[in-house]
Amino acid sequence: MSRVTGVLAIVVLGGLVLTACGSDEGGGGSGSGAAPVELSGKVSDHGNEDIAGDGSSPKLTLEAADSYFGPTYVKTAGGATVAVTVKNEGALAHNFSVDGQAIDVDLAPGASRVVQVKVPADGGLRFYCSIHQASGMQGAFYTKDRATVSGGTGSSGGGGGTPGY
Repeated sequence: MSRVTGVLAIVVLGGLVLTACGSDEGGGGSGSGAAPVELSGKVSDHGNEDIAGDGSSPKLTLEAADSYFGPTYVKTAGGATVAVTVKNEGALAHNFSVDGQAIDVDLAPGASRVVQVKVPADGGLRFYCSIHQASGMQGAFYTKDRATVSGGTGSSGGGGGTPGY
């Protein structure tokens, strides 16, 4: 009887662990609850970072992996110009685009590039991979939770990037 009880306990605990470690992909969801801002379409959420206390010229390293950006949500001071180092750590080519900013950078696997992103004084700004956005590869810079994020559905076609891939 004790062997059956032990096996049952392992099965129950295993189920609890799997439930607690559920998927972090979804329509704007966050691994720790609701996303800080609403984005349309699928969002592969790989965390939040708060650089609002870093002033008007913060720096950020943004991982572009296959089908997500990490961090996905970045809180900044209003009006900040963020020096973003985008690193393609995936096996596929990726793109980093920001609507209304003339930022449209292609990155071959292993490549990185620094871009300057000007965040609005109030609200938010969407960024995305124009190649893999449908797979959830998008995120946002924002100044406060529940901020309105500017940017459409992302129709940028790439460009300005690394040739030969």
